[in-house]
This record gives sequence, C-alpha cells and structure tokens, in this order.
Amino acid sequence: MTPARRQCVRAGLLTAHLGRAGGGVFTSVRQFALALAAQPGLDIEVFGPARPGKDFSEWRPLKPRTATPAGLFLLCAGAHSATEGSGP
Repeated sequence: MTPARRQCVRAGLLTAHLGRAGGGVFTSVRQFALALAAQPGLDIEVFGPARPGKDFSEWRPLKPRTATPAGLFLLCAGAHSATEGSGP
C-alpha cells in the first residue's frame, strides 16, 4: 500500500495593521495567524502595509510581507499567481 499524499493548504491573510497602532486588529489578526500556522498542513503568509513599526518582531515565527497600499494589491495578485497550478 502506498502512503497517502499529504495535503497542504496555503493561505494568505491581508491586514490593514501590522502593529499596535491598529488597536485590536493587530492582536486579533496576529493571534489568528499564529494559531493557523501551528496547525499541520497549513502554510500561512501575512500581508500588510509598509512601516509596521516596533511591533513587527511580535509576528515571529511568521514573517509578514509588507508593501505600500498599491504594492499590496500587486503583492497579493502575485501570490495568487504563484499558487495557480500548485494544486493536487
């Protein structure tokens, strides 16, 4: 019998705030991303605005990708393109 193929789900979280300046958004999105990343078979990537501030290190072990607002659109579009055709 051959071993079952392990499935991996790739997910991207787009947030308007990568730092505490966003209030509860920072805490909620960060905790959600970290909880998802702890699950086996999930590959989580976080996208947010440039200049996240001193709170950026609190995303560890995740490494959010940053860009200007216009750049975020292109970054997310590029991430979508990179995942096309990577299905089972």
